[in-house]
Amino acid sequence: MNRAIISRRSALTLCSLGGLGLTLNACGSSSEQEKDENHVAVELFDRQNNPLKVSGAYRQLADSLRGLPEFSSPRNFSLALHRYDTQETFYYNPSYRGYEASTVKVPIALARMRIAYEHGKSLGHHTVSLVKSSIGYSDNNSTVLLYAGLGENEQERSEQLNLTYQKLGVSQTRDGGGWGNNLTTAGDHLKIARAVYEGLDWVASSDMRVLRTAMEGADPSSQGWGVGALTQNPGAQRVLCKNGWIADDAGIWFINSTGDVLHHGKTYALSVMTTGFAEQQQGQEANSKVAQTALSVLSS
Repeated sequence: MNRAIISRRSALTLCSLGGLGLTLNACGSSSEQEKDENHVAVELFDRQNNPLKVSGAYRQLADSLRGLPEFSSPRNFSLALHRYDTQETFYYNPSYRGYEASTVKVPIALARMRIAYEHGKSLGHHTVSLVKSSIGYSDNNSTVLLYAGLGENEQERSEQLNLTYQKLGVSQTRDGGGWGNNLTTAGDHLKIARAVYEGLDWVASSDMRVLRTAMEGADPSSQGWGVGALTQNPGAQRVLCKNGWIADDAGIWFINSTGDVLHHGKTYALSVMTTGFAEQQQGQEANSKVAQTALSVLSS
C-alpha cells in the first residue's frame, strides 16, 4: 500500500497472474463478450447498458492495449472507462480481479461522509484533515483513523464500508475485515470514480468537494502516475486520481489507479488495474501507459 511498503499479503487462491477469479464478470452475465485471440474479453455498452459492437476507436483501443509491450500477458491488466460525451462504457479484460490496495481509501472516505450526512452533518475539521492526508498523500495512519471511525468494532466497520459499496452499486468488492486486502475489479472502481465526478445524494456537496480536491495530485510521487500521469498530457484541464499498490507473498506487485480526467472539454472516468511485476516502479509505469493509451486513442 502507499507511503510505506506494508507486509506482503497472501495471494489466497488467486490462480495465475491476471486471471484472478475469472468466473466473475465485472459487467454482469447479460453482456455479450467479444474475445480476441488471447482470450481477453472486450466489452462496450451504451447509456442504457445495452451491449454494442466493439468497433472504430474502441477496436483500435483494444488492439493497442493487447499489444502493449509493458505486459508479459494481455490478461495481466484491466481497464474500465466511461466517456461522458457519448455515455459509452468500455471494458478490457473485465473479469480480472486484484487487490484493492489504497484505492480503497476513496470508499472509506465516502463511508465517513455518508455517516455524517445521515446525522445531518458534514465532516468536522479533524476528519477533513484525515481525508486530505489519506487521499492526497495516501497516508496509512490517517486511513486507519478514518476506518476506525466507521464503527465500534471490526464487524461494524466492515458492515458500514460494505453498505457504502452497496449504495455505490459496487457488486464484486466487499470488506472482509481491515482494508486494502479485498479483491476488486476495475469495473467496480469505475463506479466509484463516476460517483466522485457526478456526486451523490447521500454525501454533502461540501464533503465531496473536499474529496475531489484531495484527489488532484497533492503528492506527485504517489499520485502522479497511472491516471495521475494524465496531468502531463497536452489538453488535460483537470485530473482526479487515487492510486494504490500492494505486493503478494511472492513479491508480485498489484498496481491500481482510478479517477477522472477533463481533457479538451471532454470528461472520462477510468480505472486501471495491473499486476505481474517484480518491481513496483515498473508496474506504475505500465499502469500509466494503459491510461495514456486510452486517452490518446479515444481523444484523437
